[in-house]
Amino acid sequence: MQEAAHRDAAIRAGHHATLYRLLEAGAASARLLPPGMEGAIGRAEACYDDNGEAKALLAEMNVAVFRLRQALFAGAEADCRAQRESLARLAGQWLYQAPLHHIAALLPHEGEA
Repeated sequence: MQEAAHRDAAIRAGHHATLYRLLEAGAASARLLPPGMEGAIGRAEACYDDNGEAKALLAEMNVAVFRLRQALFAGAEADCRAQRESLARLAGQWLYQAPLHHIAALLPHEGEA
């Protein structure tokens, strides 16, 4: 049980870090979004089924990525800037969704140290 909890926490932390780096790169870039952005959001969604706040944030990321892609294809610079600012804000919020709420499952129960 403990080993599975450690494995799940490591997977979740990996998805979290990958998505954060992609969000930061997408917000800072003047070109297309980094490849794999939607896949990273989808993998993170699978890990955060039990966290409503994180799921809402991931849904907002999906919308921002879609809008940014549409603005890039249309050549709408103002919309691109607005969506990149949105991605930067979402990256900051995502940083605080680090999977710390699963730490309790990894620690021994009180008095069992």
